[in-house]
Amino acid sequence: MSEQWRSEIEELIVEFAFFADGGCHAKLVTLFTSDGSFIIPDLPLQSGKVIVYRGHDQLRGRWGGAVAHATCHIMSLPRLRRNGVETASGVINMISYRGAVQGFSPAHEPFIVGRFEDRYSVENGRWLIAERRLVVTFAGAALREPVGVRPEH
Repeated sequence: MSEQWRSEIEELIVEFAFFADGGCHAKLVTLFTSDGSFIIPDLPLQSGKVIVYRGHDQLRGRWGGAVAHATCHIMSLPRLRRNGVETASGVINMISYRGAVQGFSPAHEPFIVGRFEDRYSVENGRWLIAERRLVVTFAGAALREPVGVRPEH
């Protein structure tokens, strides 16, 4: 079995961080299958509730607006497993910083330290994200002490 699938998924992971950190949020939708989902914890984090954006329309709603902040994702090499001919799964540890869109923000602490737990599928001949779940291990002050406004991840 060729290892090409691995490099294609690794490139997909890099594209996600590149688009997110480059402010190209609308392009993030193109990295998901048509029924793909992005699952994030709801606030307050201790609630145990999650928000699920499923399908391109909901993902566009999530990322289609103006960029309200800048991010920098620092991600580990992925741990990937091939589950079938056109399915795979992976875990990527990550640290995300967040700040103002322009200018320099102090980087006192990461916004999020955690991991992405992913499922991948082939759609139209290309590996895409079928499900991405953000698991928060450590949270910066903006997530620990929300002030009534849901911060963007």
